[in-house]
Amino acid sequence: MIGIGKWKGYVKARLFEGDVEVTVIDNNGAYDFDFKLPGKLAMVKINVLEVNEVGDDTLEGKGAIRGIIPGKEIIAEVTCTFSGETMNATVSIPKYGMGFKIKDGVKIG
Repeated sequence: MIGIGKWKGYVKARLFEGDVEVTVIDNNGAYDFDFKLPGKLAMVKINVLEVNEVGDDTLEGKGAIRGIIPGKEIIAEVTCTFSGETMNATVSIPKYGMGFKIKDGVKIG
């Protein structure tokens, strides 16, 4: 499996700025994720809907985000590429034309 472990990276986006933690989990052969977001977004919940391996170093997936817009679920698309102890990711929210990048993320666990 690709990228199993805990990763930390910095995000600067319209909605927030700060460190995010992403834990990639092997859930009986299926990928799962746990996200820790900074500040006011700590209460946001992300439900992983789908994750696929692309090549030998990349994961692509979709998730449903709750807690940013009251009563609404936002679908986000994520691509994470892993290289040794580093990770780079792109998160896009096509419906709202928004997105952000996690650059030079490092493995912390």
